[in-house]
Amino acid sequence: MNAKLRIWRVATISKTGMHAPLFFVETTEFKIEKAEIEALKKARAKSSLSRFDNWGFELTKCKVRKDEFGRYIKHHQ
Repeated sequence: MNAKLRIWRVATISKTGMHAPLFFVETTEFKIEKAEIEALKKARAKSSLSRFDNWGFELTKCKVRKDEFGRYIKHHQ
């Protein structure tokens, strides 16, 4: 089984336009469609705002890598 680490930036936005703080979610699915679904599930589990109907999640795939210390660094290629 192949696995590919993808890092997603999650923006929580209400229907009135208010923004909650951003956070990051990591997925390891190989197919991009399954990775996006997994990222949305992880974002809903991580945020308590998912209990309310007027809050939604916006996912953006980031072009960063994880170094040996767990920090995210920009990938420049």
